[in-house]
Amino acid sequence: MGKAVVIARDADERELLTELLEDIGLEAVAETVIPNGVSDPAVVLTDLGARYDATRGRAAVRNLRERWPHAPVILLTSHRAATDEPDQLGADALLLKPFDVDDLTDVVSSLIGRSEKRALEPRLRLGA
Repeated sequence: MGKAVVIARDADERELLTELLEDIGLEAVAETVIPNGVSDPAVVLTDLGARYDATRGRAAVRNLRERWPHAPVILLTSHRAATDEPDQLGADALLLKPFDVDDLTDVVSSLIGRSEKRALEPRLRLGA
């Protein structure tokens, strides 16, 4: 399936997410900040942090999209306010913590499958 990037400050959370992603066949790269040296991951998971701020959340997603434009982005948060504006944050999915393990793996697999399908679809060229 490829690589997954996990960005979370909490070491236990990074370890748990790494194990879950490896269980579904992904090689996980877990860091506290955006890691260098990872190109074209299959999916990116990031925690919104201890304090919810929609502006910072949008900026974080924008930075991830600039770095990896084709990778689906999943936000993890314990802040219920974020669930009111997932579209405004710009992520492909938002999971409220504590999350169900099956929900996480289902969302990851679904987004990767959808992303791979888009990559295989023929693209129209202008002027053709």
